[in-house]
Amino acid sequence: MSKSEMATRSAYRTLKFSFSKPRRVTTYVKPPRMRASMIGVRQALRGLAAIAAFQFASPAALALPTDGVVVSGTATITLPNGTTMQINQSTPKAILNWLGFSIANGEIVNFIQPSSSSVALNRVTGASASEIFGALNANGKVFLVNPNGILFAPGASVNVGGLVASTLDITNENFQAGGTPGNPYVFTNGVSAA
Repeated sequence: MSKSEMATRSAYRTLKFSFSKPRRVTTYVKPPRMRASMIGVRQALRGLAAIAAFQFASPAALALPTDGVVVSGTATITLPNGTTMQINQSTPKAILNWLGFSIANGEIVNFIQPSSSSVALNRVTGASASEIFGALNANGKVFLVNPNGILFAPGASVNVGGLVASTLDITNENFQAGGTPGNPYVFTNGVSAA
């Protein structure tokens, strides 16, 4: 067999082998280019996602409620350890003003109240929103008033007899007299004279 016959035969075999099965034709279509405006939108959405992730991460700067002052009623504020705050309320109603009221992940705030009908009004006078990532416990009712906003994060634990969280304020007088038949608690859009 000559070289030319071999080439023809091998070409014939190759050709025969190639066409004995149906050929698969693959075509590649290049995706369309994104417009510059779409790229900007995409980058903006990535930025918003990063901000949202940062918002729901438990910030290390958060701490237990700060600078608590008893305005009305009787209560004591203690720190049994670095991650727990305990408010011992000895009157049916108590008003506490705080510079900030946030609870970081792993932190606990316990209200020990005389009964399940006791109420503690916690008013934030500082400029920060309240961010509750940890645990808030009370055997009675807890009112949290913060005109800057209140966030209860996923994973926060709230175990109280009753909870009111509001950006509207309530006057000290209305709080003391309210909660009885014919005399409801009234929250208004304005800063009380606390």
